[in-house]
Amino acid sequence: MEGVVLIYRYGNENAGRVILQVIGEHEVERLEKEYELIKAAVAEDFLFIAMLVDDWYSDLSPWESKEAINGKEFKGNADKTLDKLLEQVEPYKNRKLYLVGYSMAGLFALWAACNTDAFCGVAAVSPSVWYPGFADFFETADVKVDKLYLSLGKKEEKTRNKYMSQVGDAIRQISEAAIDKGFETVLEWNDGNHFHEPEKRMAKGIGWILKSPG
Repeated sequence: MEGVVLIYRYGNENAGRVILQVIGEHEVERLEKEYELIKAAVAEDFLFIAMLVDDWYSDLSPWESKEAINGKEFKGNADKTLDKLLEQVEPYKNRKLYLVGYSMAGLFALWAACNTDAFCGVAAVSPSVWYPGFADFFETADVKVDKLYLSLGKKEEKTRNKYMSQVGDAIRQISEAAIDKGFETVLEWNDGNHFHEPEKRMAKGIGWILKSPG
């Protein structure tokens, strides 16, 4: 595993707020559209950096899953990815850092918030919180973030997949845990399934954590 590399950059290099989004190869083509939507939602300057991972399923999973899900292997390399990410963002450590992600990257962002205090806000958009054991883990974790945005598509839990059908209950559990922990948090429900308008969902989540006080 080579880990994350900071390869796509948008916005003001000198901005005091830095948005870090972990992405897979399949998301590269929609980054520019997402950036334009973020600009429309946020008035203040920011730097938007996207970081590409090599293995979407293994590099972003918090621990190994003994079962292949939909034929995919989940090797649990999130700890290595986080270590590499923190190395990469060292030059920005004196700025306000926000970690955001969609799907498996949203799961990773939530997990990272439980393992480092480097980020002041997290946006987990349509996160893969159906991942076995994650909701229970988050509920008891020492979460090190001040602001947390959660969202899910209204149709995402309406599936026959035995894992992914649990995503609605899991995100409700995580939302309730975040409220109990005293975070500034919100859970928004979007129209459509997991693949509906991801750029708009990401921009909305990023806009929320950047507009909120702090």
